[in-house]
Amino acid sequence: MLAAIESMTGARFVHNQLELTGWDVRIADAQRAKGLAPLACKTNRIDASVLAELARRELVPEIWLPDPEVRAERERARFRLRLVHKVASPERCKFAPA
Repeated sequence: MLAAIESMTGARFVHNQLELTGWDVRIADAQRAKGLAPLACKTNRIDASVLAELARRELVPEIWLPDPEVRAERERARFRLRLVHKVASPERCKFAPA
């Protein structure tokens, strides 16, 4: 089964949930997909129809979504950076100018 969704806030969550249930998910670049829709009337229904037709023809303008290992590595790096900033914050440093 193939699903095509427009890139949006929460698209990664929807992508992951659909993949867990066995769907093949494509996340479409919203700007490039918008150029393919009729300009006179842009609604969710028209967007869905355009994405469905693009998916049928295997022409979805996809964005790159890193695999779970890369996403986990990025999350670890962000977490480490937050820890470093917290430990090195001026309120924790006794030599920081007051």
